[in-house]
Amino acid sequence: MAQNVPDLEYNDLIVIAVIPALLYFLGAFLSIHFEAKRHRIKGLPVDELPSWRSLLVRVDLLLPLVVIISTLLSGLSPMRAALLGIGTAFLLSFLRTSTRLGLRGMVELLSAGARTALPVIAACATAGIVAGTVTSTGLGGQLGGGLVELAGGNFLLVLVMVMIACIVLGMGLPTTANYVVTATVAAPILYNNFDVPLIAAHLFVFFFGILADITPPVCLAAYAGAGIAHANPMAAGVSALRIAVAGFLIPYVFILQPALLLQGSWQELLIGLVTVIVGMVGIASGLAGHLAVRATWLERVLLVAGGLALIYPHLVVSLGGLAAMGLGLLLQLGRRRRGGGDADTGVESGDSGPAGAVRTEPAAASSPG
Repeated sequence: MAQNVPDLEYNDLIVIAVIPALLYFLGAFLSIHFEAKRHRIKGLPVDELPSWRSLLVRVDLLLPLVVIISTLLSGLSPMRAALLGIGTAFLLSFLRTSTRLGLRGMVELLSAGARTALPVIAACATAGIVAGTVTSTGLGGQLGGGLVELAGGNFLLVLVMVMIACIVLGMGLPTTANYVVTATVAAPILYNNFDVPLIAAHLFVFFFGILADITPPVCLAAYAGAGIAHANPMAAGVSALRIAVAGFLIPYVFILQPALLLQGSWQELLIGLVTVIVGMVGIASGLAGHLAVRATWLERVLLVAGGLALIYPHLVVSLGGLAAMGLGLLLQLGRRRRGGGDADTGVESGDSGPAGAVRTEPAAASSPG
């Protein structure tokens, strides 16, 4: 991406991408938090939590990450940073008997590295062929013109179509190949036909290309998680999509509000962050069906609609969204004051899947969340 966006250094790109990344993880956290509150899932008892001492004993494992980040910030190339990080991890393995590598271990390490690298190399080579074909034949320009014409020039509709195209193109591809394909085919649609900043267009297609990994039916990351959790793969994909739904809105946010990519004043950045975070709270709580208490359908509609309106960068629309969320919250608080909304306990019928048993305890045992 740093090579595709002129006048943008790799270090600058890291800083620009921090806010979208944090917003994505915040959206996932909010979805999980409200789902946990709705199903009354309790935290682990204090005596089952790992101690600080057990964590600090292995704090040296963070050193390769520190080396990689400091190397990048010093201005050296990403390849040099990766090489130094690998070397640091290799040297750290000799500190403990449990991780020390013998001759056989080193040979197996090289063999495993080759097996891991070969599929990525093949995928990137194939992606390069696709990118070259799209560029040399003019297919990218024709696709862009076709989508714009199909959408009737409506910017938001074009964004939705580009999102769908990126999810389809990104299915099953590793990260690097994913970006190469989507940046070649989909990104030019945005910056050639609309006044979209180049970095915003590239991050938009990158986000949705990666989100293909949790979008059914080809949701490879969710399938991997289902294997670990011994869950149904498709059910895991649907759950992953529901949890990350706020993340699907973030690319639209930084397209509509480039200040979130540090392409504006700090006042615009602050206002954008506040409205987006409040909007994500509304969307996550509405989809989960719980804010202060379990939500009725009317309250869920108010919360989701209000959250979506808050994300749209227009004063009147945002104020309307704030009013809708406020009404939903007042209805929730009123029912909680009357003692309604949380009479049922445990997991609702049909909510617990084959992912494993859910810990449920009486409400008085500990606080939810």
